[in-house]
Amino acid sequence: MSNLMQKKILTILALIFSWGALLWINFSADLTMAMHFIAIPFLLIVTGGYAAYYLETAGYEAGAEGL
Repeated sequence: MSNLMQKKILTILALIFSWGALLWINFSADLTMAMHFIAIPFLLIVTGGYAAYYLETAGYEAGAEGL
């Protein structure tokens, strides 16, 4: 398995784990309205944006080998 594919799999697994944990907290805990409408969506956007950025830069670091 190429280095790029390993990075992509690890990034996607980390994203699934973090989003799953955030959604579980959102629906299972007794949170305030601010947490439901501000904090949880913000954390989802930040983790998703970082994962997309990491996947994009991982493709350039691997060069033509990983494509």
